[in-house]
Amino acid sequence: EVEEMKANGDLLDEAEVTHILFMTKDEQGNDLPEDKKEQAYKEAQEVLEKAVAGVEMEELVDEYRSQVYVSQEIGKDHFSRSENYDEALENVIFEEAKIGTIYPSLVETSLGYEIIRVDECTKETEEELKVRAIKRVKEKYAQNELEEMANFADIEKTEFYNTISVNLTNGAEETK
Repeated sequence: EVEEMKANGDLLDEAEVTHILFMTKDEQGNDLPEDKKEQAYKEAQEVLEKAVAGVEMEELVDEYRSQVYVSQEIGKDHFSRSENYDEALENVIFEEAKIGTIYPSLVETSLGYEIIRVDECTKETEEELKVRAIKRVKEKYAQNELEEMANFADIEKTEFYNTISVNLTNGAEETK
């Protein structure tokens, strides 16, 4: 089960990231024309150079938030490995980036070019993963047992099914 969870990317790794996304798609998700993509790349590269040179990411986020090619969803963000992100972005956030420093290259994703700083990152330990795997195996076993019992159960309504008698604490009896 542990190996299956790893293969499926079912890990509880989480990160807090500050990022700027230079879009290569329009609002409808269509690719921008090549000249616009090139412009977005050039602008992203310029901003990356500023960030690597020491300009604070928060300042860059504020400065570029209203730029034409920049996504409105920039700045601080929470990423979880259990969500579906571009593989390149996920690898940078959870494997390659150093905490607290600007990742030195643009990260090309299906949406555009990302400038990334990972602020915090917590990874699920092997022991935590094993505990979740054991719980999952137990749940699957219990579910299978219930399904098997239900297949053999013979449920029958009797004449008493519609009459239920409840004794209340004051001694009165109510029948439904």
